[in-house]
Amino acid sequence: LTLNIAINKSFSEIFPLIGQKAPDSVNEKGFKAEIPLFMAQALHRSCLIHLPKAFSTATQQVLQANAKSVDLQLLHQHFYRLGSHLALTLEGEEGRLLAETLLNTFVQRVGRIQTCSLNSMTKPKKLDSCEKRLYAIGVRTQSLMNDWTKGITSDMKRKISSTIV
Repeated sequence: LTLNIAINKSFSEIFPLIGQKAPDSVNEKGFKAEIPLFMAQALHRSCLIHLPKAFSTATQQVLQANAKSVDLQLLHQHFYRLGSHLALTLEGEEGRLLAETLLNTFVQRVGRIQTCSLNSMTKPKKLDSCEKRLYAIGVRTQSLMNDWTKGITSDMKRKISSTIV
């Protein structure tokens, strides 16, 4: 992942760090560059970070309104993981709002994910990697619970399968 940042003229020593040649002139708005997330975390005090589209203000408003219908996989494969790193990197109100959006999005969606994992044979779509993992854990837990209530243990499964052969 790369982030767009704006670097002002007083931080021209950053250019070799990001693997770019310093421009001959930098206007008052600064110079835009793409850098990896780990570098943005190190330079966030000296640069202005432009959030990716998946975490823009407009996307955050949509998620706050109705996160259940949004395809998080389409926004970003690791939506919650990347979003939490960005929220920690950003300072002040912007970071707090992003963290609230992530939490609100998860709260709106987690109930449906759990319900589908316990009652449905079809896997829900539009899940990011964290939600897919949560769904898989729910399905596995339901399977273990069903086996336990039927009195089937892993030892019994081995005995049953060996007697069938």
